[in-house]
Amino acid sequence: DSDLNDPQADNENEKIKGSARTHYITIREDDIERLAPGEFLNDALVDFWMKWISGAPNNPDSDVHIFTSHFMSTLSSDGAKAVSSWTAKKKINIFEKKLIFVPVNSDLHWSLCVVVNPGSIANNSEEDYHSKSLEGSFLLFLDSLSMHRKNKIARSIYEWLNFEWKRLKKRGPQPFKKDSMPVLTPHIPYQDNGCDCGVFVCRYAYNLFQMRSNCFSQFDIIDNCSNLFEDSDLFEFGMKDIARIRVEMEDLIRNLSKVYLRMKKLEK
Repeated sequence: DSDLNDPQADNENEKIKGSARTHYITIREDDIERLAPGEFLNDALVDFWMKWISGAPNNPDSDVHIFTSHFMSTLSSDGAKAVSSWTAKKKINIFEKKLIFVPVNSDLHWSLCVVVNPGSIANNSEEDYHSKSLEGSFLLFLDSLSMHRKNKIARSIYEWLNFEWKRLKKRGPQPFKKDSMPVLTPHIPYQDNGCDCGVFVCRYAYNLFQMRSNCFSQFDIIDNCSNLFEDSDLFEFGMKDIARIRVEMEDLIRNLSKVYLRMKKLEK
């Protein structure tokens, strides 16, 4: 579901659009230049990738939901009420989702927070932590430089989850907090430079989307998801793989541009 504007528009800057909330993601030529080695990926590129890997725009029936990076920046600065329309207008019940992707762009660095099984929060009790079949509810925090303050980000996520809990008139007290929904930081590949954090987030998100059929269990909480990640070869990648993603993303965007321009020509 990607789209492009007429290349003659907007100072002849090429644009690519992909669904994001009720808006489009726009990619210009100067955005594409950020895919060159040594450049820092911006929100347009990361948001585009997140939409592309899911294969379709967010819909209420999917068990995976992907937010743009603007979601977390708005939540952090303005609070949960400021982002309530992101789900309310689309009648999305986040507690029916298995994975919720929240990319974080702050202080010239990218990381990825993933909300896992928020609707299973009632399962989280110490006596069940050894269960490999009972769904666990937790946050996955993936940061290729361990630079972002995970607990600060988690507090914003808890605030939002509790707001949604109240908005959807769930029974009982607001349940999301550090003690009931832990933050897990499994061992993952890390970058060896200062510019590839955005590409790492793209790769982390792609890998987890491929794992969406896995059971994220109570056992994974006490195991810090070690077995879950180590049993998958998806997280066995290095800097050469990261460099290849830059090339593949540029090829993808330019190929979509060609398809779009042909479609526009046929419409005239």
